[in-house]
Amino acid sequence: MSVETDSKLHIQITARDDWDEDTYTQLWDINERLLDLILGFGNSVWVEIRIVAETQEGLDAFRGLLTKGGYKAGYAPDPQTTLFQKGDECWAGFVFADPYPKPI
Repeated sequence: MSVETDSKLHIQITARDDWDEDTYTQLWDINERLLDLILGFGNSVWVEIRIVAETQEGLDAFRGLLTKGGYKAGYAPDPQTTLFQKGDECWAGFVFADPYPKPI
């Protein structure tokens, strides 16, 4: 599976692997870490995750990955989550995406 290589596909991930663990933040390039993203969702690595994309292309690529994985936008955040910020897109109750790309 490949994503466009001529676009900036950098995303900032803030996540928590379990409810009693601290959050962590990492910068990923979707091209380089696509398999990690797929495995993370497929293996339920995160109990909550928030994505901030650097460009519209990165945001669209992340949305495409979620959609192809069977996730849908429009959910209410799970009550345990702490990463959701007002205005975020909420996918499946635990995946949040800032809808406005920002320089990382």
